[in-house]
Amino acid sequence: MNVPGLSSASVPRVFAAASIYRYRPRLVASATYAVTPRTLPHVSAVGKTRVRSVSSAGLQFDSHVLKPPVSGEQPCPSPTPKEKAALSRNAEFCDSPISQTNWSEAGGSFQSFDPIFVRDSCSCRRCVDPSTTQKTFETADIPGDIRVEHVDVQADGRAHITWEPDVPGFEDHVSIYDASFGIRNANLESRLEATYDVPGPRTAWHRDTVTQSRLSVQYNEFMAQDYILLSSLDQLYRYGLLFISSVPSHPGSVSSLAGRIGPLKSTLYGPTWDVKSVPSAKNVAYTSSDLGFHMDLLYVDNPPGVQILHCLQASTQGGESLFSDSLRAVQSIKRSRPDHYAMLETFPVTYKYRNNNEWYQQTRPHIETETVIVPHEASDRATDVNHESVQLEPSVKAINYSPPFQGPFLVNIGNTPQPPAADRATPTSSKAPRLQSAQRSDSREFRKYLDAIRHLKQELEADEAIYEQRLDPGTAVIFDNRRVVHARKAFKDEGGERWLRGAYVDGDAWRSRWRVLRERANKSHEDR
Repeated sequence: MNVPGLSSASVPRVFAAASIYRYRPRLVASATYAVTPRTLPHVSAVGKTRVRSVSSAGLQFDSHVLKPPVSGEQPCPSPTPKEKAALSRNAEFCDSPISQTNWSEAGGSFQSFDPIFVRDSCSCRRCVDPSTTQKTFETADIPGDIRVEHVDVQADGRAHITWEPDVPGFEDHVSIYDASFGIRNANLESRLEATYDVPGPRTAWHRDTVTQSRLSVQYNEFMAQDYILLSSLDQLYRYGLLFISSVPSHPGSVSSLAGRIGPLKSTLYGPTWDVKSVPSAKNVAYTSSDLGFHMDLLYVDNPPGVQILHCLQASTQGGESLFSDSLRAVQSIKRSRPDHYAMLETFPVTYKYRNNNEWYQQTRPHIETETVIVPHEASDRATDVNHESVQLEPSVKAINYSPPFQGPFLVNIGNTPQPPAADRATPTSSKAPRLQSAQRSDSREFRKYLDAIRHLKQELEADEAIYEQRLDPGTAVIFDNRRVVHARKAFKDEGGERWLRGAYVDGDAWRSRWRVLRERANKSHEDR
């Protein structure tokens, strides 16, 4: 689809089914309908909006704005009920010269849709409850032989469509589609764009990248201005790291920060929690010792997506915070040692917290992937939507790394029982080769994993990979807990105090907030 103002360079190449990586300007254009169900008895046109033709392929919507009628050309008249029935029986339709002449002159192409898809997309008040915003019918209830009975395009560009047969219980129902329906669904890219799934591509970073980037925002601006919040959430997705300055030195400030992103995630540590050095600590974070790189709560079923730490006091010597980008680390490993990457993607690692009458435990690989849709480089961007050329590829969704909270390994540890000594010494024994082979196989897998995890540790702890910052009172850090690992240097707590207050927000919550803000910003731009 060729849309004025949209260059191919602005279209990224990777699109995920659930988490889509893209960063494109929003398409703002008028669309012209070209509706082509299997049997369309009548088409009417008003003003610049034009419904075009009929075929067995389904509905077709022109993706360009057509010229207004020239002198002497008139839109098709509305049929009487008798004419409508006759046209339906004979599969005839009215086609004014304007649809052929102006559509051709505009140089546009049209896209075909299955009528079941178009019917399923109806969001009128009968199909989508205006209060709950939930569908009132099921896709499975749409008749397989559904066809367009009648289309009427209004002056405002909306198309009113009746169906035959329609969903049971929806007699006298009229589907309504706005003028942007064709553009939103013209191809895979435009459909994914309309979902507002994720802010854009992620930037893998070293220390110098963070140093040179503006990864900080003022608290008052973050709290009061939605466009600053939107930009901050963009940045949080892109880098996984954001600093907030001039935060009020009040224990409740971390809750206020979290509330701007999404609801607080309550865990076994409560809705918020304090990071202090305490006697008989129940967590290594509550000591003054070195705390190595890790991610939080990998021992629960749904680890937090976002972590917030607000510094309230920092009068001790030491205690600097360290951050490293695990996305960059695994990308580097994939390029240099694909075998190590594959091991990190498949080898099961157990994370465990068993203390203070609590026992949490989960087993997961270091790298979690998801399937993404990648349009072929050779595919035609204006191709029919029913013939889009795509392939499926894995992409990193989340990374799990938390050595301090790692539990015992469960598999591939080389513990296959040895056969009795007599069997081991007897060459004719059939058990010895099988058991010894299994023993060797398990040991080899574990040793391969050990090489891979050493490689990951090396990447994360490389000097050029670590960004160090001392969190002073009034400073907060927000980071992606499924991507950025954090650590802390040891500190001396004699004669001083280091006090951070923390909170969590689910990843779904901050992505929800981003979608709402992005849609609002785009609508505001369109209204100007």
